Amino acid sequence: MNSPNKIIATLCYLMREKTVDSNPITEILLIKKKATPKAIELNLANKWNGAGGGFDKQQDKTMLSCVRRELREELGITISLKHTRLAGIVTYNNNHITAVEVHCFFCSVWQGKIADESREHEKTGWFDITDLPVDEMPDTDKQIRLPAELLRTLRLKKVLSTTVTLGMKGEYMCRAEYDYTPS
Repeated sequence: MNSPNKIIATLCYLMREKTVDSNPITEILLIKKKATPKAIELNLANKWNGAGGGFDKQQDKTMLSCVRRELREELGITISLKHTRLAGIVTYNNNHITAVEVHCFFCSVWQGKIADESREHEKTGWFDITDLPVDEMPDTDKQIRLPAELLRTLRLKKVLSTTVTLGMKGEYMCRAEYDYTPS
């Protein structure tokens, strides 16, 4: 069941390939949120997370246009829609009501210099996808370990959907569906 007050948002994980000691690694960009009232309310203050934000019915026609606008606002870059793909949709439920729906994207091509700081984040950081700072990430991201990490670790083509439900005692319970391609 959906809530009439459901929040619809986007997250985008910028990805790049890098070579360290002749070994290729994949890194993703995370931003550390400032302790703004909104970030405190959403339990994102001083936590590493992907860039993104809320869907605006007046400005955004699609979730892709939303994530593109949000990355322009937050990071000062323009993402290539051709190189941006949906990784999955994460829904956060409370008492069987969908409270938040987050469309998670990966992007590997963009234009512009990434802003180190903005009105919403205090810094950016590139992290090896196999060594994410999970202790400094929101509780929900600790539970699902980010679609990016799952994709690499399990050789998944796509995370189809992930549902995180708030349990009776405040604990998070996770259910996910994946599109798996064996190597």
